[in-house]
Amino acid sequence: MIMSSQKRHFILLGTFFIFLLTISYHQYTTTRAESLHDRLYERPVEPAAPTLPVNTPTDNDTELEKPCDKANIMWLASDRTNWNGWDTKTFFLHPDGNYSASDLYVPQHTSLCVVVLLGPVPAVSKIKVENHYAPSDIITMTAVGTDYSIAVTLEQHAKQNNAYFANVYLRHPDTYELRAVTEYRSFFWETPIHHNYQPYGFVSDNKVVVQPATPANAADTALHTAACTGNTLRGSWFNNSDVYEFSADRCDLRFTRQDALRCLHRKTVHVWGDGNMRRSLKVMADPQWCTEHPTILGLEEDDPSICICNDDMDDPEHTLFPWAADHRVPLTLGDNTVHYNSIGAITTQDWRGEIAQRASGQLPRADLVILSVGNEDVASSRLKPVQFARAFADLLKHLVENVYPTQTILVRTPQFFGSGTHYWTAWNAGRSRAFANVVRDTLAQWQHPRLHLWDTHQFGLEYNTCRYQGTLYTRRNVIDMENQHLYQLMCAPNS
Repeated sequence: MIMSSQKRHFILLGTFFIFLLTISYHQYTTTRAESLHDRLYERPVEPAAPTLPVNTPTDNDTELEKPCDKANIMWLASDRTNWNGWDTKTFFLHPDGNYSASDLYVPQHTSLCVVVLLGPVPAVSKIKVENHYAPSDIITMTAVGTDYSIAVTLEQHAKQNNAYFANVYLRHPDTYELRAVTEYRSFFWETPIHHNYQPYGFVSDNKVVVQPATPANAADTALHTAACTGNTLRGSWFNNSDVYEFSADRCDLRFTRQDALRCLHRKTVHVWGDGNMRRSLKVMADPQWCTEHPTILGLEEDDPSICICNDDMDDPEHTLFPWAADHRVPLTLGDNTVHYNSIGAITTQDWRGEIAQRASGQLPRADLVILSVGNEDVASSRLKPVQFARAFADLLKHLVENVYPTQTILVRTPQFFGSGTHYWTAWNAGRSRAFANVVRDTLAQWQHPRLHLWDTHQFGLEYNTCRYQGTLYTRRNVIDMENQHLYQLMCAPNS
């Protein structure tokens, strides 16, 4: 059947209009996609040559600047111009959040964002839906300068799981680079008994040169006249001949041992803890204890310098420190008395009955209580942080409600542990951080007016650990810092 010329005309005309509509739609969607791509992944403008403005921090400012809020970390992770997506990479960002491979020049009192980008996960663990209390990947990091070092605690990006970041405040002039070790991936740190320890070390692509601000340090001097408040103390560690000394960023740790004893004034203190707590009390009893040698000379038990990292056998007959072996023998501090009770893991033994019995029948009534648990539990290879959290909450509830219903309780975190492992135990940086977070989170959630956090974990620095000396203690000089924080809590617990 032959098609009429009029019908062919309509068919050709319709085809032509359909073609035009197709072309128009293609141009629209392409332009819209390119526009959306530009908005989401716009490349940062390369920063100009650095200038050195004067940053004047506010007195006793507890809210530090957060330059990471300005950074497009998801774009940094997706851009293949500066990162290949496979190799581990870390760097400082400019104060405005832009990336540059060149070194940065900033004035002191500047806050910068630190970013780590990790490659693909080599293996995926079977992860239960539970609170792990620490990120899936554990990275220990230090910003290292010629004179100063800053411990960097990285946070995992909420949407970009292979990206980590931290805000770092640079108070002291120096030249810093980032030195880091990826300890474990994919929550393998939680049960190290099932996974080999295969660390990977790396350094930052760029450095930051922190120059003295002008006018010189007037604001900085005024800033440090304010007393430190709160539980979080950020700061730097000054390398004084391999003995690291802490200085807080924005306040002054002004309370001394004598201040603390005066603040207590005729109080009875019950202490429940392990060897770390014993070491703290030795320094409170005698500030000159174990200060004869700034560094460890040897590891033999009869070496007097071994107490820097290990005092377990320095008084085998219990003649120097009888209070450390018998909870009924008090340690006298000025006009105050302290009863030290040594306790171990709270997940393998229920201490609630023993604590109640001693507190009510063997010891004088307490005015103040110090609780230090968790270190023995970290070592248990099959114990997860969520299990410790349940045991810790049960113990704390028992103390608050039944044993010490009116007393203030200072709760100490487990100790910091740097990179590496400890013999056959489950100690690693991830578990140390997670168990400390259990204590922090529990007290933060309870918001109990008689519970106060003594956060010793935050003073952790790789150089201050005793791992190479074979113990889990921190070095003797760090105890002074930890105790200063305790003195603050004794004199101003609600500050």
